[in-house]
Amino acid sequence: MPPLPRRAVLLGTAGALFAAPRAPWGQGSRFPDRPITLLVPLPPGGTTDAQMRALAEAATRHFGRQVLVENRPPAPAPPSPPPASPACGPTGTP
Repeated sequence: MPPLPRRAVLLGTAGALFAAPRAPWGQGSRFPDRPITLLVPLPPGGTTDAQMRALAEAATRHFGRQVLVENRPPAPAPPSPPPASPACGPTGTP
């Protein structure tokens, strides 16, 4: 692949800089435009929950947007299989 001429590089860079302020993402929209949600993978009431709520309060002041804390504890473990009958031998057969 031949190297690009200097003029092509300069024109491409100038075109990109000229177009950037007119691009929709360059309009200065306020991000985030909806509330931020922090997911806590533990049940409410623990120390992690308290720390995340303090962080959410500080982030709300910093960003000027509401920061919510949502606790989503893990799903319960599936039930374990029933124990083998005492009449069974070590291999599980009678």
